[in-house]
Amino acid sequence: MHVDDLTPLYNDFANSAPRATFDRVLFDGANQVAVTSGTWEQRLAQQLNEPATVGVAISGGRDGNLLNFSIELNFVELPETGDLRLSVFAVEDVVVGSGPGYDQSNYDNNNPNSPLYQQGQPIPNYEHINVTRAVISDSWGTAGIIPDNPEIGTTYSSDYTYEVPEEFDFQKIRIVAALHYYDENDLNKQYILNANDAYVNSFFETSVNEPEVFTLNSYPNPFSNQTFIEIGNVPQNAEVVAYSLTGQLIQPDYQIENNGIKVRANQLRSGIYIYEVIADDGEILGRGRWLVK
Repeated sequence: MHVDDLTPLYNDFANSAPRATFDRVLFDGANQVAVTSGTWEQRLAQQLNEPATVGVAISGGRDGNLLNFSIELNFVELPETGDLRLSVFAVEDVVVGSGPGYDQSNYDNNNPNSPLYQQGQPIPNYEHINVTRAVISDSWGTAGIIPDNPEIGTTYSSDYTYEVPEEFDFQKIRIVAALHYYDENDLNKQYILNANDAYVNSFFETSVNEPEVFTLNSYPNPFSNQTFIEIGNVPQNAEVVAYSLTGQLIQPDYQIENNGIKVRANQLRSGIYIYEVIADDGEILGRGRWLVK
């Protein structure tokens, strides 16, 4: 269960196992960012109580196993100045197999105090949990997305493409995205501001044979009360639908006008939505994205 692109992170952060980082934070009393298993529960609880200063949203489309997706970032507090990068991974929930690359080395096979006692050395058909299958960004993250002086309320985004190999279980693959600092001279200054994940089977299906859908704009966007979709000659019987990033269908409150569509936010909770304007014959007249505050 090794991915070559993870070697730089493993060598620099841990270089031994089992170790884990929690938001890549250097904790008080620790001599390195990757901590041993005896402290994991404590560190996890500590970081779960830390407020996030940036929202991370993932949305995309797919044609078969080919994914085209975007990561959107919105700050709720201004971050400290630094080199902010976005790391993106493909992670599979569970991987089971037998043979080289799947069998798990078991150094506790003869340790009666271990849950792995007499499970075999190595252990065949071992359940590998949360397996990083690919590093989609650069190993240390995509640079240049966040400017030196980011603004609250401004959306920063980056687009990615990834083809899920046929041998992976498509139903168990997630895209994981994390925004973090990078300092090539100091591993202790590479902590994560926030992260999110999304299962790829929740992405919208597309087809290479379908005509390209016109991208719509609305203003204001982000919005909290109402927005206006810019679309000319819209039929009076057109329908507006919206989808949350989890795929939930929402019927927004809208009113068709001469030069576009007014949409009220009373049916929309805070978050990111993909919306479509659809003619009565089912044709998609356009598609866009909202950020509701």
